Amino acid sequence: VVGLEIVNATLAPRPSEETMVETVERVTFTDVEVDLIEALGPLAGKSPRAVKRMINLYRLIRVGYRGAALDVFLNGPDGVMYPEVLFWLAMEAGCPRPALAVFIEALEKHPDMDMIELSRELNAPNPSFESPASELIRRAAGDVRKTIARAIRATGSARSDTVTAKNLRDAYPIAMRFSFQQEYSRSLAGA
Repeated sequence: VVGLEIVNATLAPRPSEETMVETVERVTFTDVEVDLIEALGPLAGKSPRAVKRMINLYRLIRVGYRGAALDVFLNGPDGVMYPEVLFWLAMEAGCPRPALAVFIEALEKHPDMDMIELSRELNAPNPSFESPASELIRRAAGDVRKTIARAIRATGSARSDTVTAKNLRDAYPIAMRFSFQQEYSRSLAGA
């Protein structure tokens, strides 16, 4: 047939077959994941639909990890891990867009800030990074600052160490890839 070519080099390699145990492990949340989802609920929970969306997006991301990659995602000390991904999904699901924009701006302006420090800053009466752009943005960011601060502490506890701005920045593109929030996907994704 003229004009029809099949190029084997462009075909993605077929994933190896999984055992039933491996498939169940890949799709079943651990107790610590469930605990973190519950801890992030107040941030994601502007509605039951928002929480369900966060969980379904997380399932889509998590199911993409297999074998050793899943173990690193759940337990590894380095690289992107589930706590940061869940944090961003909770932010995307329940945080007002202006407050999300202010938080992203804070991460961009303070790339080396420790998340404990950021959590303290969020609880301060007048955070240094709060955008002076408009009263609406300041009010929206102020309304959820304490909820975001609690979510940061829960994320750090789940990771068993201090979450850094770099950890969150690295997880951001993974979480936002599935959220379809294009205006935010561009900001930290290139950072």
